[in-house]
Amino acid sequence: MVKTYKIYATGLSELEMKLNHFFELYPNMDILSINSSRSITSIDFALGVCRKQILFSIMYD
Repeated sequence: MVKTYKIYATGLSELEMKLNHFFELYPNMDILSINSSRSITSIDFALGVCRKQILFSIMYD
């Protein structure tokens, strides 16, 4: 059964911290995909100064 875990982040370091937390909670899960609600290729996201949070959906089995 496919499940979805949602992460909200405004920067790369915040995303990394929350992804690490996800992998600690679910160490043996198979990740099917990770999708973002907006583009994360901007310098603002890398620096952690995005004005709006970006939603990341992790689909896992």
